[in-house]
Amino acid sequence: MLKDRWHGVLSIGLIGLAFVLGFVALLPYSSSIAFGYLLVLVLAVPVIVFSYCSKCLCRVYACGHVFPGKLTLWLPERKSDAYGLADYTGVIVPLLLMVGIPQYWLWKHTYLFSAFWVLLAIAVAEIRAFVCKGCGNEHCPLLTK
Repeated sequence: MLKDRWHGVLSIGLIGLAFVLGFVALLPYSSSIAFGYLLVLVLAVPVIVFSYCSKCLCRVYACGHVFPGKLTLWLPERKSDAYGLADYTGVIVPLLLMVGIPQYWLWKHTYLFSAFWVLLAIAVAEIRAFVCKGCGNEHCPLLTK
């Protein structure tokens, strides 16, 4: 793994770990809801990657997160241009489901709830502090140079 991509891979790992905690919080209460949540996670990732990452100029050779860039190679080709309402919707709706579904059950266990949000906060900080600064996607609204 390239040294300059460490923060991107770390942030994806932290996000994944947070969602595992969400699954763990759900499982003792309802295995059907827990596995439904797992299905949401599995379906949401390619939707987010298609909606956002597949338009990124850096996706093939310079993806700061590595894995989403590789996943875009299996998805339909998209033109790299400005993001629109459909692109944002394809990110926001799945993300709200991924984060929102386990909240009730996480809240029942303060340590899981806290860990979930701390992991997401650290991941966002990693992305903003390191990944975005090394990104060359001129169309990304998160890009600050």
